[in-house]
Formats: sequence, C-alpha cells, structure tokens
Amino acid sequence: MNRMKAKRQTSRILAVLGFSILFFCTYYLLARLNNHFDYRAHKLLCNWESISTWELTYPAWHIVVMLFTNIASLDIAVALGTGVFNGITFLVCYYIMSESEIDAIQSFVFSLMIMMCGPLYFKTINPVYYLGQLTCTMWHNPTHIAVKGISLASLYMIYKIMYGKEKLSVWFYTVAALITTASIFFKPNYVQVLLPGVFIIYFIRVLTGKVSWKNLWTCFCVLFPSAIVLLGQVVALWGSNSDANTGSITLGWFVVWSKYAPHILGSILISMAFPLSMILLFGKRYCAREDLGLWVLWLTAFVQYAFLYEDGERMVAGNFGWGLQLMTFFVFYKYVIKLLQTRREIWKTNNKIDKLKCIICMLVFGAHTLCGVIYYFYILQTGTYR
Repeated sequence: MNRMKAKRQTSRILAVLGFSILFFCTYYLLARLNNHFDYRAHKLLCNWESISTWELTYPAWHIVVMLFTNIASLDIAVALGTGVFNGITFLVCYYIMSESEIDAIQSFVFSLMIMMCGPLYFKTINPVYYLGQLTCTMWHNPTHIAVKGISLASLYMIYKIMYGKEKLSVWFYTVAALITTASIFFKPNYVQVLLPGVFIIYFIRVLTGKVSWKNLWTCFCVLFPSAIVLLGQVVALWGSNSDANTGSITLGWFVVWSKYAPHILGSILISMAFPLSMILLFGKRYCAREDLGLWVLWLTAFVQYAFLYEDGERMVAGNFGWGLQLMTFFVFYKYVIKLLQTRREIWKTNNKIDKLKCIICMLVFGAHTLCGVIYYFYILQTGTYR
C-alpha cells in the first residue's frame, strides 16, 4: 500500500515538473519572439468583437490569452497562454504513456522528448530546416500548439472505441464526443482529417467484411456532433467578412509544399525516419489493425496537404498542412509507446539482433529530438522560425 502511494506521489511530481519545463520553455521563447506573422495576426484577434462576429471561428487560444491580459500585457499573456497549452499537451502525453503500462520515469523522459522532437537535418535535402518538413513540434503557430493536447486526448478515446476490446460506458462515449467537438474551437484541422480518415477505415472494414455494425454505429454517434459543428464553422467562415474567405480551395499537386521543400520525398523520409525505421526493422510487429488505421489517418492528412490549397494571397500559408503536422505527431507518439513496450519485452530475452534493432530505433528517435532541441536554441539565437 505504501509502495503504491509512493508511486502515485512520484507520478504527480513528475507530471508537475514536466508541465513546468514545457511551460517555461514556451514562455521563455515567446516572451522574446511573439511578433512572428502568425502570432502577430492572432494577437489582433484577441478581442470579443472578433469572436462575437465570427471573424474568428476557433477562439480557444484567444480566449485564454484574453484572460491572461487581466494580469499581464498582451505580449506576456501570449507567452503565458501558449505555455499553458504546451504544458497541457505534455500532461496528456504523460498520462497516456502511463496508462500504457510504461513506468513514470520513462513516461516523463519520453514525453519531454517528443514535445521537442523535430525532423532530421540534411542540408542538401532540407536547406530550410523548418518549413516544408513534417515535425512533431511547431513553434510558430499558437492555435496549432493549443489543439495538440485536446486532439491527442480525443484520438486516444476514439481509438479505444474503434479498436478497444473492453466495454466502455456511456459517460466515456459522451466525453469522447464532447472533446472531439470542442477541439474544433481550438483549430479545426484535426477533425478535418479525423472524419474522412475514420470513414475510410470503416469503408475498408465493410468491403473486407470485418466490420462490427454496432461499433460503426457507436463511432458514428460519437463523431456526428463534431461533423455538424465543423460544417457550421465552414458556413460561418465563408459567410463572414474575415480575411479567411479571400481565396477559394483549389486542387494542385504539391503546390504549397514545393514552395518550401525542393526534395519532397527526401523531406518526408527524414521527417518520418523514426517510425519508418521501426517498421523497416521490426516489420509485421507494427502492422496491427490499429497501426494501419493510424497510417490511414496520416495518409488522409497527406492527401489534403498534397492536393489542396487556397489560391490568392493565402496560397503559401499551407493551411491544409496543419492536419498532417498533427498526424505526424500522433504517429511518432504511438511508435514511441510501441518502442518502449518492445524494449521491455526484448530485454527479457537473449535475442541480440532484436536488441540491436531496438537500440538503432532509440538512436534515430534521439537524433530527431536532438535536432528539435538544436532548432529551439536556433530560434532563440537568431529570432527567426525559418
């Protein structure tokens, strides 16, 4: 009993410590560098008029910042609010890892690592390290930072509904529906990918005769409210006087992506090196149904970014890429958990080849994290996000 109590106390201490570290890192960065275009544009919308007139359809970050303006200047409020959101994302990462039977210390360390994770850097492939790459960590957009935690919590619950074997309560389904719907008011790109992605997954199940109609109906009921809200948000957005409706959605092949990445395939490979190394080295072990489902979501986001863009002055904004950045974060997170679970199993055996494979994957993930940390200090030193 005392041992369990000590574990819970250690877990709480690590959770608070991790939140504090992410909060401080984000606050320290943005207290100095919050005049980048994305922050500058969003700061202008931190007022009730923009929210009440639907000039802004995803106001969660802005409301939090406005609350902090009661105790600090707007620039400091931006740093405080964004720091809180990044800290919350760490807590969600930490909690889900702990639920996956990973010990508190490992959950703490690897949750911190993935919150700083970035693409690998090869100058010949990605001369511009940040833009044009896929990354777990985006520093320059406040609403993307805000939506990461709630969308991860939502996907965790949706996955339990789609793939879990345990019986879930009506309360669980209700919370899943509420969280998923609420995420739209943080940034709609997660649901924009989730809805078509889940549809494709169940469509494949129907075609292959492996569908549970009860499970399909349950998932439909959970996601239906978010579909209605997303549709209403689109109607409100395009019917408003917002700058967001200055261009139309257009089809094109890598139109935006190619503006930033001269070697798109190379950028994908160095951005996704860690999960791809896991699949390459361990093969079928990481081809379970839930793994394939996550890749369906990633590919759904990939197709949106590859084929869709806004014409006019917003073309290079890459607004259809936010969903892909989120899904990249989710894929990394899922494979970090799998790596830790695999390491625990392999270390119980004498299989030296599997141990070597595990070490290689750890090193690749460590390289992603190192590149991300170096980039963080690069932003501090140069004052630019490029």
